[in-house]
Amino acid sequence: MGSTIFGFPGATPSVSAYGTNDAIVWAIQTDTAGISGPAILHAYNATNVALELYNSHSAGEDPGPAVKFAVPTVANGKVYVCGQYTLAVYGLGTFLATPTIAPGSETFTNSVTVTLADATAGTAIYYTLDNSVPTTNSIRYTGPFAITNSLSVNVRAFEAGAVDSLVAAATFLSSADIGTGTGLTGEYFSSQLATFTNPPTLVRTDATVNFDWSLGPPDPSITSNQFTVRWTGAVQPQFNETYTFYTTTADGVRLWVNGQLLVDKWIDQPVTEWSGSIPLTTGQKYSLTMEYYEDADTPFAQLAWSSPSTAQTVIPQTQLYPTFAPSFNPRTNIYAEGQLQMQLLGLAGKDYVLQATTNLASWTSIATNFSPPDPGVTLPTSWFNFTDSSATNFQFRFYRAFQLQ
Repeated sequence: MGSTIFGFPGATPSVSAYGTNDAIVWAIQTDTAGISGPAILHAYNATNVALELYNSHSAGEDPGPAVKFAVPTVANGKVYVCGQYTLAVYGLGTFLATPTIAPGSETFTNSVTVTLADATAGTAIYYTLDNSVPTTNSIRYTGPFAITNSLSVNVRAFEAGAVDSLVAAATFLSSADIGTGTGLTGEYFSSQLATFTNPPTLVRTDATVNFDWSLGPPDPSITSNQFTVRWTGAVQPQFNETYTFYTTTADGVRLWVNGQLLVDKWIDQPVTEWSGSIPLTTGQKYSLTMEYYEDADTPFAQLAWSSPSTAQTVIPQTQLYPTFAPSFNPRTNIYAEGQLQMQLLGLAGKDYVLQATTNLASWTSIATNFSPPDPGVTLPTSWFNFTDSSATNFQFRFYRAFQLQ
């Protein structure tokens, strides 16, 4: 009895039943496939299809974009519905409540005690401390536990025969991992298009890189268009995780972190976000250089980060420092034919001088490494090579390097 009508291409129904009882007709409505609309799963009483038992659209459930001629497949008490690049599975089940974490995300001093619970009785709760999704092979919760380091807790409830709960998460940040930074050193070069010819017009400490200069230039001494900025210093992560750094600028941008070029988009462009990732260690300070040029667009520059425990946000002032102490890379020191070759990790775009001494009192400058003023011609680097051609003349020789500006 009854009927229902779908638009082109119609539907190919399937029938399920419990023996000879409770028959259901399943049909997928796909008449919106041509406009990438959603598929709609319908269920009807098989003895009277005028009686609709279920409609995925009415239920607020979306099995995915419709695919013409899709057929609902019934197996093992479930109905499978294919969409464009998706597969939705419908069936009866007990859905476990999402566990609770107490306290929620917070900053703590010394330690914090965490308690987990689930509203569904009889569940087993498992958790992880490494940002992975909990499974029954993870740590089983048996009682409150203490956290002493910055990390995220991910929690999930399990019960045989039930649908696993959603994952609950909370981030705990040790106050010891909140830095004391004051921001990055910003060097501003007026009337320069994509170059950094010294001296800079303006040098200041910027608490963060989060600027919209649509209402005026960075400073009265800087032109409204065709200027460059170089931010240098150090960044200090709060978690032992892989961080993603995001630059959002109008026109050209480059970003180096710990000697790695993460973003290289030295081109005219509208406001655009680019990103790159790098593993970092809590509390350690890493070199950071961000170069930006503004041509004729609306000046805009922003530097943000994210990690598994950190939502994407502008890097806070506390985690940015205006200077970075250069360091030698001992693995690249090579002594050959009376010459000592050394490599220094510093800040891209900066100049460094190498000095030597035999008595730790009187230092002599023996080499200077200048950064190229036009990064469009020669790409700057965070690694600087020095050679001491007189190393063979001394029994002992000590070296130091420092930034010129």
